[in-house]
Order: sequence, then structure tokens, then C-alpha cells
Amino acid sequence: NTMVGSSTVYASDAGGNVLATIDAATGLTTTLAGAEGQQGYVDGPVSRWAGPIGIAIDAAGEILYVSDTANEVIRKFTLATGIASTILGRPYTSASAAVDGQGVETAYVAKNMPGLIAVDGNGFLYQNDVNDGTTPFVRVVELSTGKIATIAGGFMMNYGIAVSADGAVYVSDAVAEVFYAYGVPPT
Repeated sequence: NTMVGSSTVYASDAGGNVLATIDAATGLTTTLAGAEGQQGYVDGPVSRWAGPIGIAIDAAGEILYVSDTANEVIRKFTLATGIASTILGRPYTSASAAVDGQGVETAYVAKNMPGLIAVDGNGFLYQNDVNDGTTPFVRVVELSTGKIATIAGGFMMNYGIAVSADGAVYVSDAVAEVFYAYGVPPT
């Protein structure tokens, strides 16, 4: 789960509960956020994470978006300040049903937590659910407002997600061994 910005690779380490940078030229790895092996939920400059899986960088190369999976939230990490803040979901709510909405009003089903993510150049974040035997969804987030909506579902296990330059969303289903493509993002 990495994103490349210039010669820096940004990575989420779910087992170590950290975000890291890797210098592509030297291979040197540096912890960017979190504390190795310390699981938790803390926003701000001394952030704590719990199983961060998905990571994506905005078009300007200034903000990392991270699915903090075990905390059931999506957070943004501003590279210039080192500050993490929750933008979607409520930690540890384990709702009985996925709740579309806006920002922290959003809820994830107990077994469908935010998984891999992708961002496009138009201000949208796409997120698939990591699931444990339930039907996962693909959701789209308008980053300027925090509004989230479910755009697809019915997968056996959606495993990968990507967005093309023209706004098409691609999702892989690991169990069914197929790829799905969806049209352009909402405007």
C-alpha cells in the first residue's frame, strides 16, 4: 500500500501501526507518523493509528489520505505540518449498517471497515471496504464537503481500487476473480 510522490514513497504499515516514507534512491525508511507497535487513536501532531491499510496522496502532493482500518475511520495527514485529523467515520462505533452522510457522521458496519483508497484529480476519494464475510461496498467521498455515498456493492471481496485520469473507478474482486469498472465521478 504505497504511493509515490517525486522520489519519496509513502507507505502504511498495518502491522506496525505507522505511516512511513521510503527514499526511492537510498531505500532509507523513516517513520512519518505513529509509533511502531503502539496501536491507538489520536489525532494531531503525535498521532496514533490502528492497522492503517489504504494510503493515497492528493494531486498537489501535500496531503496523505489514510484508511485507519481498525479504528473504522479515514484520516488525512498533512505533510507540511505533520498533523493527522479524522475526516470520515467515528472510531469504534461498529454500526449495524453502513451510514452514508457527511464527515464524522459516517459509520462503517462492524465487519466492513475502510480498506484501500484512491483519490482523483477532481477532489474525490474512493474507498472500498475490508470485510469479514459480509457484503462490501465501494464509497465515494467529496473531499471539499466530506459527503460520502455508496456507489457499488454486492462484491464477494473487493480487494483493490484505482481511479483513472478520466475518472473511471476500477475495483477488483479477489474471490470472484473479476474486475469491475464504473463511470465518471459525480459532479
